[in-house]
Amino acid sequence: MLAVDTRTRVLTAFDRFDAGERPDHFGTAVNWTVRHPGSDAEYPAKAIWCLAQNISCDSLSSAQARPRLVEAGFELSNSSASKLYATAADARVGHFGGERDDLEMTRSGFLLTWKPEHWPIEHIERLIAELQAGKRVIEPWRVAAHTKAQPGDRVWLLRQGKPRGIIGTGRIAGGRVDVEVGETRRPGFPIEFDRLVHPDEGFLISDAALGQILETVQLNSQSSGTQLRAGQAESLMDAIPSIEQNVKSAAFATAFDRVVRRTLNTVAGANGQETVRTIKNKTLGFPGGRNELMAYIQNLFADQDGRCALTDLPMLADGSDVDPACLLSLDRIDSDKGYEPGNLQLVCHFANMWKCAEDDGEFRRLVALVRSRGPEASGEIS
Repeated sequence: MLAVDTRTRVLTAFDRFDAGERPDHFGTAVNWTVRHPGSDAEYPAKAIWCLAQNISCDSLSSAQARPRLVEAGFELSNSSASKLYATAADARVGHFGGERDDLEMTRSGFLLTWKPEHWPIEHIERLIAELQAGKRVIEPWRVAAHTKAQPGDRVWLLRQGKPRGIIGTGRIAGGRVDVEVGETRRPGFPIEFDRLVHPDEGFLISDAALGQILETVQLNSQSSGTQLRAGQAESLMDAIPSIEQNVKSAAFATAFDRVVRRTLNTVAGANGQETVRTIKNKTLGFPGGRNELMAYIQNLFADQDGRCALTDLPMLADGSDVDPACLLSLDRIDSDKGYEPGNLQLVCHFANMWKCAEDDGEFRRLVALVRSRGPEASGEIS
């Protein structure tokens, strides 16, 4: 447990923020907020933690600050999905929980099952392809413990039979629905998957590792959507590579290097000179040059949980088999300013192209408008 005075320092940080104080290198809050327990007002989570610790915003990532705030007894939320984060483990890696349990820090998730004979492999291959292309993958799934489940709860997809292991993770993305199971309909929920691997090519968590976390009766259960016991959800999450590990992966290392090189080249070639037209003065606000910019971008990636700041889609690392439209790219929030702390966000390549020099707030409004209309919407926009 954190020291008692940690909570006091955070409460004081709320007052300091209200008084206009900001930590060094504080920029524009993207998604993460922490709730004041008295007023229910939302504040930038990373900024509040940095004020409480009297440190600069460039000294740590949001992913490092979030679990400490939760451990101190504060609720976090992600504005792009409007969900509360309940446990330190969920807050650390950016996964959803439900409301905080007063009796324990951990809220269980749910174990979904997949059997090759009941669900064609071609179906899961299509979902994997869509996920790799940066699309949202949402599928209705039976949840046996439907009375205990709610939107935002974490789920793990278990391949049963031999070989056995976890092949997917996700969260409940909406309210209860009826799911076709054979010739009957059973209660379930729409599941948004954030990770899927081909059942014949490996597992996110192997059978051997699962045996250290789950009981035999759980692994052999014939019901999909059983509730995990306290502590098991956190153990499963710890067994899967986190966003922080993605930052260190070879594929994302290539992506970060590409973004840094392109930024430095852009700055070098855009210093306000006049050709046929005047080129904007795109200055670099990182005195440490390449290394400082690289560290900032990696922290930004962790802060955003690897998701596009404009669309909330997962950004992809460089590779020959990925959708180039969803590759990670660097965007200036205010295109009239340079590449400087607080004016940068990571976005999918296509979002960067579409936004261009558009006002950031206006572009976000339009994205929200499109999202709210949905694929089935028709008629005039009011």
